[in-house]
Amino acid sequence: MFSVMAILTQPVNYLSNRATLLAVFFLLLALLSDGIEPAGKVIPKILPVLISGLFYWLGMLSKEIAVIFPALMLIKDWFLKNKKWEKWRIWAYLFYWTNFGIFLLLRYHLFQTVGSYFYPRSFLENLLTQAKVIFYYLFKIFFPVHLSVLPEFSLSKSFTEPLVLVSIFAIAIISGLGIIFRKKIWWLGFSWFWFLLAISPSSLIPLNVLASEERVYLASLGIILVLALFLEWIISQWRLLGYICFSLILIFQVLLEQKRILVFRSEFSLWKDAISKSPYISNSYVMFGNALAREGKRALALSFYQKALFYDPKNSQALAGITKLYISDNQPELIERVAKRYLETAKHPSQKAEALSFLAFSALEQKRLTEAEELAKKAIENDPGQENAYYALARIYYLKGDKILAEQYARKAIELYPDMALAQALLGLILAEAGKAEQAIPHLEKVVELNPSNAPGWLNLGLAYFQKGELDKAKEAMKKAIGLKSGYALAHYYLALIEYQANNYNQAENELELCLELDPEMVSAHFAYAQLLLTRLEKGIFLYPELRQWYLEALEQEIKWLKEHHQQTSFLENRLKGLIQK
Repeated sequence: MFSVMAILTQPVNYLSNRATLLAVFFLLLALLSDGIEPAGKVIPKILPVLISGLFYWLGMLSKEIAVIFPALMLIKDWFLKNKKWEKWRIWAYLFYWTNFGIFLLLRYHLFQTVGSYFYPRSFLENLLTQAKVIFYYLFKIFFPVHLSVLPEFSLSKSFTEPLVLVSIFAIAIISGLGIIFRKKIWWLGFSWFWFLLAISPSSLIPLNVLASEERVYLASLGIILVLALFLEWIISQWRLLGYICFSLILIFQVLLEQKRILVFRSEFSLWKDAISKSPYISNSYVMFGNALAREGKRALALSFYQKALFYDPKNSQALAGITKLYISDNQPELIERVAKRYLETAKHPSQKAEALSFLAFSALEQKRLTEAEELAKKAIENDPGQENAYYALARIYYLKGDKILAEQYARKAIELYPDMALAQALLGLILAEAGKAEQAIPHLEKVVELNPSNAPGWLNLGLAYFQKGELDKAKEAMKKAIGLKSGYALAHYYLALIEYQANNYNQAENELELCLELDPEMVSAHFAYAQLLLTRLEKGIFLYPELRQWYLEALEQEIKWLKEHHQQTSFLENRLKGLIQK
């Protein structure tokens, strides 16, 4: 029955929520390990506790939901053990609760908060709201209709709210009954307290969202236990009726589960469903915008970020998304304007660091290098793991001509975020310019792997291959750049150089003609064309002898154009004189 519950589809289908499955797996192993009874004196009593502690830590490192293990141990011992507790159990509980405290301290040290830094709420506000959420979860376990990955919930701020009062009263009544009938109906109290404790981390610790289906994964075990025992009792009394009830519940859950699974086919279907069911939740629009941005649909992504800000003007994630779009479009004034708003709404040092690094990008693009450097360094002070700030510093020092520092900062950015295409591209460029084509190629290959439609990325990769002498690969890379970007004069120019190096003079000539047609003012292309004409004349490479005069005239025209544009042409003129004398 547990395997077909519709409300449990999210932890299975939503990739990032699969950590919940792993945490529950280790938590159950911890419970089982603690229950091992040592045989005689061969196995010390403390060994199962240590093994259980190991699984406890593996669960907490998978997901924070596992922190409630010591509390689950208490209710297990209280409801399921008829004999008196042995004194040594006190030390076992002390061990478990000490590890609980250590984990929370470590989490606070790493994230500077035990709860959410995106949406900080007071302990009381969160607790009052979660009192209502408990009964939402209960309803959805039995009637999993209108499920949403981000359900709408209003924040409760007072005990006097009717729903809060009813919820607290109901929790107190059910808990009291569970305690009163602990011995007669042990499964009622055990199941109820298991459910409460399993969702208590989100009740006691303010997390990013008020309610989430995946939080019910562990908690539902308690409710399903009650349902299973109830069905077992019905079957024992009225066999046919019991099996009919079980079959109907199973069919109902399976049908709804299959319907819910379809929602998780893609992130687009998931967040479209979330928006349709929770149209006032700002974060649904942010997540849909993120999905669109990853697909390169930037205009549409921007509209969804703006919708998110309509429902929550201080949504820092939406502001961050908009800023990233403006960075991609290289609009420094807009970057600066939105990044300042992002900085104002940022609640955590890592968010402030990201906003500062975005402001550094804006200053950098506007050639305010000193200001950009200060902003990037300030970002690193707020968060030493802010990869964007290291990339900004790499760009700054590259522009200042300090290639050593530029390389160091680019490597640091990549160390923090290997999939940062901009940092990979910059490091590849620095290495290629230093004549280290072999070292540059893996970084430039990573750029086109991350973004296969990046035409400049293919061009830079082609140049690195050219530098290394791998002409076939260089040609393929340049052709991809041309295919991706229509009218890419620079790619035609470099393809001409590659063809020239491979002694394919006809192809080189065609590419140079295309290049000059697209960009008639490209000086380097005119020099290359003059060099090609000289080579043809010196080697006598032309289809008909009559063409020699045409090539001479064309070369004279190129030299004339270069002189008119104040270029040094004496070496070309000397070679031309030699050809005329012949």
